[in-house]
Amino acid sequence: PLVREIYSTRDMQDVADLLDRYDVRYIVVGGLELEAYSSAGMEKFSESLTPAFQSGGTTIYQWHPD
Repeated sequence: PLVREIYSTRDMQDVADLLDRYDVRYIVVGGLELEAYSSAGMEKFSESLTPAFQSGGTTIYQWHPD
């Protein structure tokens, strides 16, 4: 449920709270995530986070807590 919430929630502030609470620093968005979760939920990552790595259809975003 937690991973699903991070990937599917559209509100980046809600996601930020979860990432901070569980000390998450990287979010993987690849084929499996894009298939399992809505594209609307995925857009928040590209709009709000810095890509740390990209290869093919996979991007790893880095979260920088405030």
